[in-house]
Amino acid sequence: MLAGVLAQGGGVDSTLIGSILQSAGAGTAIIVVLMLIGIISPRSYTDRVEKEADKWYKAWEESRTEVDELRRGLAIQSERTDNAVAAAQQSAALLDRLQARMPDVDTAPPPQIHPRRRRPGDSPGEAG
Repeated sequence: MLAGVLAQGGGVDSTLIGSILQSAGAGTAIIVVLMLIGIISPRSYTDRVEKEADKWYKAWEESRTEVDELRRGLAIQSERTDNAVAAAQQSAALLDRLQARMPDVDTAPPPQIHPRRRRPGDSPGEAG
């Protein structure tokens, strides 16, 4: 496996790996080589990656909450719009029925309004 990674250009110089294997013990050398290749990672790297993942997950949760609030608002607006359309349709139907009945209604002449006659003493400044 190690040879395959190195053959594909794993990014680590083979002479560096050889010198590590010769200078350190077998267990330590294997661990160092696996870290250099990227198969295992140090705790600081893992912590940094987990913090970054947590940050992105929190951002996703916040955006999800905003989207849910937006959907609720749109549902309310849609319901209000539907109610307004239904009320307008009822009003239009009522007006149509009233308009159809208008020939049945006798049109009475407008009432005659007579001007009020003035009497002496009605207004403080007038003398009759």
